[in-house]
Amino acid sequence: MGQAGIICTKAEKTVVLAPLKAADTVAFGGLTSWRGLSGRRYVVSVYHPASVPDYGDAVLIAVGRDRHGGRRILAVGTGSPEPLAALAGCVEIHVHLLARDAGEKARLLADLALPALRQLNRDGALLPAA
Repeated sequence: MGQAGIICTKAEKTVVLAPLKAADTVAFGGLTSWRGLSGRRYVVSVYHPASVPDYGDAVLIAVGRDRHGGRRILAVGTGSPEPLAALAGCVEIHVHLLARDAGEKARLLADLALPALRQLNRDGALLPAA
């Protein structure tokens, strides 16, 4: 089913790629999901960074690959996909369309992004203004 990309471990909780059981592989145009620190699963559509539809205020996840092919979250945001697609190492944009309101989006962003931001800060990387 592919490798899970672990973002951060804290108190034995991780943010991981959690492929859907119906999908053998995750390809552009396909669906997969991320499981946040809370354990909640977020279903996403997978796009090449140059071909992400502009859904307005959807939650966007910039995804890179590690040397073993595992996916990892580089940044999470809303709005236009261009700033996230321009990040160094971004090979996919995952789009989540199911967050219904601002509160739900904020919880999703915290569930997936905070561990990634902690890792970026630890690595001394600059954070995007997205």
